[in-house]
Parts: sequence; C-alpha cells; structure tokens
Amino acid sequence: MRTGKVFVIILMSLFAIVPCWAESTISNAFINVSVNPQTGTWSCLGKDGTLIFQGGTATVTTSTGVWRTTDERFQRKAEESTFQDALGSGKQIVLSLSERPSGLRWHIAIKAYEQFAGLRIDWHLDNSAKAKLELKSVTVFEADVPARGRGYRAGIPVLVSGFNSWDNSHVARVVSSETVQSSDFLALETPNLVSGFLSAATAYGTFNYSVKPDQVPVLDAKSEFNVVIEPGKSRDTDPLLILFPNDIFEGLENYAGSVEKFNGVHPQQYSSTTWCSWYAGYGRMGQANLEVMEKAMMVNARAMKPLVQLGVDTLRVVDDSNDQRFGDWNFPFVPHGMGPLADSLHAEGMKAGIWLAPAWASENSDLFKKHPDWLQHDSSGALITNHQFYGNVMHYLDGSNPAALKNLHDLFAQIHYWGYQYVMTDFLYMFGMSDRYQDPHMTRAEVYRLALKTIREALGPDIYLLGCGAPQLASVGLVDGMRVGLDSFGHIGYENVAARYFEAGKWWLNDPDAVVGNNLSLEAVRAWATLSSVSGGVLTLGDDLNMLSSEKLDILKHILPARGNVGRPIDLFSSQPSNAWLLPTDVGAAKSGVLTLFNWEGTELLKLRIIPKELLKTNQKVLVYNFWDDFFLDSFDGELTAEVPPGGAKAFCLVEPTGKPQVLAVSNYLPQSGYGLDAIAWSDANRALGGKTSGASGDLYHIALYVPTGYAPDKAIVNGKEAFLVKQSKNVWVVPVTGRGTPVNWSVRFK
Repeated sequence: MRTGKVFVIILMSLFAIVPCWAESTISNAFINVSVNPQTGTWSCLGKDGTLIFQGGTATVTTSTGVWRTTDERFQRKAEESTFQDALGSGKQIVLSLSERPSGLRWHIAIKAYEQFAGLRIDWHLDNSAKAKLELKSVTVFEADVPARGRGYRAGIPVLVSGFNSWDNSHVARVVSSETVQSSDFLALETPNLVSGFLSAATAYGTFNYSVKPDQVPVLDAKSEFNVVIEPGKSRDTDPLLILFPNDIFEGLENYAGSVEKFNGVHPQQYSSTTWCSWYAGYGRMGQANLEVMEKAMMVNARAMKPLVQLGVDTLRVVDDSNDQRFGDWNFPFVPHGMGPLADSLHAEGMKAGIWLAPAWASENSDLFKKHPDWLQHDSSGALITNHQFYGNVMHYLDGSNPAALKNLHDLFAQIHYWGYQYVMTDFLYMFGMSDRYQDPHMTRAEVYRLALKTIREALGPDIYLLGCGAPQLASVGLVDGMRVGLDSFGHIGYENVAARYFEAGKWWLNDPDAVVGNNLSLEAVRAWATLSSVSGGVLTLGDDLNMLSSEKLDILKHILPARGNVGRPIDLFSSQPSNAWLLPTDVGAAKSGVLTLFNWEGTELLKLRIIPKELLKTNQKVLVYNFWDDFFLDSFDGELTAEVPPGGAKAFCLVEPTGKPQVLAVSNYLPQSGYGLDAIAWSDANRALGGKTSGASGDLYHIALYVPTGYAPDKAIVNGKEAFLVKQSKNVWVVPVTGRGTPVNWSVRFK
C-alpha cells in the first residue's frame, strides 16, 4: 500500500509539471512560432510549412559564467498574450527563466506581428541577488537558419555592415567553414531574411553568420554591455527585429522604415550642396598659410553664387593643421577668427560650415593638461591613448563624466553663436574606446548616445549635423546626415553607398563624400555624379570652382539640386561592386524610372544586359531614352545591352508606353521628377500634355516627348508663350526651354 501511494504521488507530480512544459504556439497569416519551455528553445515556420529557423536560444554572459536558455539550472515557463507597439500589434509568447543561486531572472518576449511577416524579440533581466552583477553580453537570438535553393559551395550571399560610417559594408559570399560578422543588422538572400536591432540606445549589436561543413548555417545576434547591475536593478536589450520578406530589397527598406518609426525619426528630404576646403586643396595647412584658406573660402563663395538656385549654398572650412590643439577647438590662429569668417560668408549669401572631431583631446591641448579626469581610462585605470593623428598623441573624452559633457555642450553652443549652420563631426566612434567608464553602469553605446545628444541639444534642431566615423544605428535620430564611406581622395565608396542605400531618407541623408573632379576624366566625373544622384546622397563639391572646367561643372549641374530621391542597387546580391541602379521616377501616369549602369573596377568595356520590362514590372515594351547622350534609344520588348567604359556610367530613362503622347525625359536633370519634371498630366478632352519644369536661369535644355502614331504635335506653350517644337527622330519631339530659376509651366497640344 505504501509503495502504491508513493507511485500515485509521483505520478500526480509529473502530471502537475507537464503543463509547464507544453509547447506554446502563436500564428498569423505569415508564420507559425513555437516555444518549448522544456528545452528553452523556439522555432519558426512559414505558413506553407517551410522551416525558417529552428533551435532558437538566448545566452547571458556575466563575469562569473555563461547561462543559456537551455540550461537545466533554470526554471522555465511560457505564457501567451497579445501586444501592441509602435510597429503594430499581434500575439506574443513570453518565456520566463529564473535561477535562484545566481539571482538571474529573464523574460524573453517573442512577438509575431499581424501586419507583416516579422518577429520582434525583447529581452529583460532582473538582478534579484544581493550582490552586484557584471553583465558582459547578451546573445538575444541564436538559431539554425537553413539556406535554400543554393549550394554552400557557391557561397551564400550575406549583406554585412561595418561598425562605423567608413567601415566596409558589402555583400559577402559565405562558403563552408566561414563566419562573417556584421554590426546593427544582417541580411540573407537565401532564405530572404533581414535581422536587425531597432535601436542602439542601450548597447551595440553584432551579428554572426556561420556555415560549418555539412551543417545548417547558424545566425546569432548579440548585445554588448560590460556594465554593472546593482542588486534589485534590471536591464533591457534593444529590441531585435527579424523579417521574412518575399523580396530582399523590400525587407531592407521595411527594416529601415521600422527603425525610423520606432525611433520617431523625421529626416530632411534634401539638403544644401556643400563646398569643402579640404578637398579643394586647403587641408592640412600650417599657421602661416591659413590666410590663404580664408581667402579661398571667399573666392569660392563668389564662384558658387550662380549655383545657389540649384541648392549649392554652404561652404565648409576644415582645419586640422598641426597648429590645432584638438580638444580646445578655439581656432585662435585663424586670421580673422571663426565668427568673422562665418559673417563674411553670410554677407555673400552663403551658409557657413565647420569640421571638428569632438571626442579628441591632444596632449598639447589645455583640456588634456587641466582635465585628465575628463578622459577615458580603461578598466585598470590607465589613460587610453592608442591613436596618433599627424604626430599628435590623442586621448578621448569620457561622455559619462558630467564636467566633460558640459565642456562639450559649451563648445557647440559657441559654434552656434559664431553662426555656423552646417557642422561636420568626425571620428565620433572614439567616444567609445573604453571597456569601462567613470559611470560603470553605462554601456559604450549609452556613453556615445549621451555625448551626441549633448552636441545635438547645444546646436539646436535647425543646424545641419553631419556624423562621420560614427556608429551607425546608435546615431539614428541625432544627426541629419551620415557619411557612408571613406574619404574621397579620388574615390567614392561605391560599395558602401550600395550596401547602405536603404538608410537614405529614413534615418538621415546618406553622404558619399565629395566629388573631386579636377584631375579626373569626364567619364569618371560623370560616374561619380550619377551615383551621387541616384543613391539619394547629398552632394559635396571638392574642387576649387575657379579651376573646374565648364564641361565638368555642367555634369554637376545635371544632378542639382540634391532632392534625396533614393534608388535601388538592383544587382546588390549578384555583383560586387554593384554596377546597376534603378531610381523610380514620376513623369506621368505610366511606370517610369532611371536605370544607371557603372563600370567601377573594369579596365575594358563592360557589357551589361538588362530587361527593362522586368525592372518596371510591365508586360509592355519599354521606351528607353539615353540621358547623358541625349537621344531616344528604342522601344524594348526584350534585352537592353549597354557597353560602359572603364570608370564610367550610362543612364537610361525608362517609361512604360500609354499609347498617348507622354514625356520621355528632361535633358537637364538626371533624377527627372521632383525638379526637372513635375505635375505631368495628359488631358483627353484637350488632347494636351503638360506640366512644370525647372532649370537654372539662362540654361538651355529641353523636354523630350514620345508621340505615338495617330497623334501630331500642334502647338507648344512655355510660360504662356508659344515655343518651338523640334522633331528629334521618329516619334520623338523636343520642347526647348530656357531656365528661369523658378518653375516653368509648359504644355503641348496635339492634332
């Protein structure tokens, strides 16, 4: 009897435990997600039953050990509920874990959105022990992600991002036994998957993608902490978003849009075009020659005046001469002072810009000599110094120090007072050089964000702030523009521009750095200008404008003003570097776009084959106009073959035919819509086509029209006056226009 009773008690205990182990599942129109509290793992299937990932786990690393969700030491339970946040609503499973001796208590919320095929993972940790907890890192997500439709030997295309703005971002082809690392986000082409943190307000995030021999690829996402958590306190990671799009480009753009929405970002749509003294030959100047730079600023300000109506209105002074005491930033040796220099530029009708590296403190600065306690020290207490800049030994501000932050605020308030409306902050990542700060409760990302927030608040919302050498995601919401590549010096980081295209216009304005053309061929200048235009980047001029040839200046005028229209590098996952971009346009009722082709690294003509109807997603033939050569190419039903010279570019305006008269292109503006062409409309009642166009005062250009059989041009009207109509070729007519610096109304009637 006693034995039987014991058996019954044990059996009842087992049945009491089983419900805690029961697998929790949530589903929507896109995916099914399951969490197994018994094993501490989770998995995800597509609605068609296709495995997306399996064996999902999370890991916490502290100074005393490593804990995984699968550890037997944990007590686990899973609960289902609904949720709503800034991105949408849906169902979630919260996996709770606790381990009594260590005092660790986790909550991992796995959320499935009703609105789109995506998961969000939120992680929370409580320190319920009586001692401090040193949290090193959290692997928020690790799982097997099967590749599909491609052998591992060919290499799996993976989009990876560098940590700061000039680190290389590109598509790697990962083969067996390889691992790639990425900062902030990572994207896979097989399967289509985009995984990225929604912010870096709490910690810097990194991703690893590994392909091991004869095994399923593994993806993990980790948050770096290196902080102390006091007893009774808690920590959260930044939310992780995982998208499963049908189209990888839409996935990247939806990720960027989600970050924009989550952080409440409202980026500018376009900005001033800037002239930079550094590239124009006035960088690294000694004290005796600074007057030369000051005079050059004024000379180029006057040379820029004819371009003001095209948005060229800012001059940026860059001085990091050996006479500069980095950290003090008072520019005492600039001949007439930084304030008077800004006043002089304003008197010429220009905005004033300035460059500085606010995290620096060189050993010849007063800041270093008087306030070494303001600087970063490592965890052993030693002063960090691991960077030399042209002979200057550098140290770095500790953004967790209130006195250092006040000094930073006062510096940028002074720049505001001087009258600078454009501020470029360089080497920003150096705010985070230490593994431990004066405030041990702050992560590197938090220290960086606090320093950058201090700069933003001192400048105010109306001054254009450009970040450079900056952690990308950690800067979202605090800068207006972001350098997305290395210094030009005759080379644009075209790989980075392509790999970060989806950030443009959502997080900030992408800045590919200066177009420097004086010592380059017309083909090369045309290629750089074309990329700057179709990628939605801002434009920086890097030449002394009095020395730039009229032919090269004319090329630049074809991409001005910079309106922030963003295209796609359509071969991003198939070609390195990317040689093909498509920029959507609005030139009437039909589908349209600008296709640009490049030959970045070739030494011979590059033949590229494109099917225009596939790009516009139409079943019709596509009208193709050669923009730079300015003529109607043909109507294409199949393949378009273009030969691109080494270092050069081709641009084609693609338009879906409507069977009625329509606009093919405007000759003076590569992005076409938003400035060169606007408000295009056809009237059946009046048999008339019309719209608006813009061009610089005095410039001659024309609008190219496609006139199908059955229609004949009758009369053209430009700004209320009859204008000439010129037949260019069969079915193609042009309307000549003289620019006025303001929009011009035009129309053409047809018989």
